[in-house]
Amino acid sequence: MKRIALLAIALSVLSGCAARTGPIRETLVTSESGVKTYLLTKEVASLLGEAHTVKGLNERSKELCPNGYTVMNQETHDEKNWAGNPVGREEVTRKIMCHSPE
Repeated sequence: MKRIALLAIALSVLSGCAARTGPIRETLVTSESGVKTYLLTKEVASLLGEAHTVKGLNERSKELCPNGYTVMNQETHDEKNWAGNPVGREEVTRKIMCHSPE
């Protein structure tokens, strides 16, 4: 019985942390030649880590650019509140350019 209770608590904590990271925020910029460039941002899940967040960004990048893409820039930085102070969370920002006009 103790094991079941502990397992239930652990699962609720893990699911709460995973859900808290939120969706990937994306911004589209299209050049005059029609090449799409996206800026993708996602909060790093505290228990799952940066690797899990990057995996999600990879999947979304493939959805946005089915013919392939190039990562122009990727950074991990601390989130800050309105006063510019760190809030104890990180987010990954990635800029991608699709290989061909979609």
